[in-house]
Amino acid sequence: MTNFLKKYMSYESMKDDLAKIYAEEFTEQELKDITKFYLTPAGKKVNQKMAALMQKGVVLGQNRMQAHLAEFQNDLQKAFPN
Repeated sequence: MTNFLKKYMSYESMKDDLAKIYAEEFTEQELKDITKFYLTPAGKKVNQKMAALMQKGVVLGQNRMQAHLAEFQNDLQKAFPN
């Protein structure tokens, strides 16, 4: 499995496709500015913390959904009555 992941999911195997994705969303100047930011101490910290922040955001969303699930289900039933 490790070999498969290295072959198809590693940064090295995906970098060209990732570059295309970024190029579709940002101008060349914006990419240069983003690169400059990630070379700063704050940018390095953002990069280091991003995965944990994203995970915490997912947990937050799940908790909010769970806390208000009954209301959501009620709204769905109103919107799509049998």
